[in-house]
Amino acid sequence: LTVGRLTYQKGYDIAVEAMKRLKDAGYHVRWYVLGEGGERRELEQRIAALGLREDFLLLGAVDNPYPYFAQTDLYVHAARFEGQSIAVWEALVLGCPVIVSDCCGSREQVEDGQCGALCRLTPEAVASAVMSLLDDAPRRAELGRRAAEKQTPSGQERLFYELLEDEASLV
Repeated sequence: LTVGRLTYQKGYDIAVEAMKRLKDAGYHVRWYVLGEGGERRELEQRIAALGLREDFLLLGAVDNPYPYFAQTDLYVHAARFEGQSIAVWEALVLGCPVIVSDCCGSREQVEDGQCGALCRLTPEAVASAVMSLLDDAPRRAELGRRAAEKQTPSGQERLFYELLEDEASLV
């Protein structure tokens, strides 16, 4: 799962290429993207060109993304640059193991190996980080447990859980 605007900053072009590497390596996974933005058409064309229409899904904007977080195995945030990402905080609070690109904002949110993984922003590095966590369910579970223990800067964990409970039956 990835949540964010479909913009150059968010590195979706890198994520699509990483997904191609995952499929070529034999992984049977789907990558869901929640959000809208100006790069939708280019991303759709690249997804189609790589044969990923069934695997890299641009779902658009949703009213409540929390049920998607609750059902995901991994949250991936492969941004070129970032401040403190709300979507990363949401993933952490909801117990998702996260993979983030090693850029200044993400580095402050995720300590490598503690509640997620940092990786270089290349298709190879993102795919490798995803494969590593998909292949190691106990590590993924431990990172998720540690993520859920992490506190947001504003202490909004209760609000996230309330929204998740209110909308969980919609997905």
